[in-house]
Amino acid sequence: WVTRNPYAEAMSHLSSVVRYPYGCVEQTSSSTRPLLYVRSLLETVDPSLLQRGSIDEMVAAGVDRLMSMQTPSGGFAYWPGGHHPSEWGTAYAVHLLLDAREAGFEVPAQPLADAVEWLHEELGDHEASSVSGTLAYQHYVLAKAGRGLPAEAAAMLGELPGRRKDA
Repeated sequence: WVTRNPYAEAMSHLSSVVRYPYGCVEQTSSSTRPLLYVRSLLETVDPSLLQRGSIDEMVAAGVDRLMSMQTPSGGFAYWPGGHHPSEWGTAYAVHLLLDAREAGFEVPAQPLADAVEWLHEELGDHEASSVSGTLAYQHYVLAKAGRGLPAEAAAMLGELPGRRKDA
């Protein structure tokens, strides 16, 4: 196909992403996310993907699979039936679930609230000096969920190497 869209090359990767084979929390979130945004393009880009069902059905299946990874504590394990939540995996799953809800897909409210609460509690267990990409991402996802911790995020940013303490 031919287009003037400068981002069109990225569409050639869509089939691979949507067909990720393993189904862990990362691959389930990664394969579901593009479906939220390419509804009108999918039939043109890769009609074979629609043989698996409608986009709505595929997103619902992704949400259901993620829910099968939620632990009783509210966090998400890497695999269905897991007992130990992953901080990064939970943030990634919650980010996808928030975006799916925003895009108009059905996301179970209480399990999502439980996951946001789990992330909130996990951030409270960290010192600002333990800056990591996972913690920064957790702050972002909590802010997206309306539960941001601006003072803690600012303190964490202040601890980054090269940042002036008085800035």
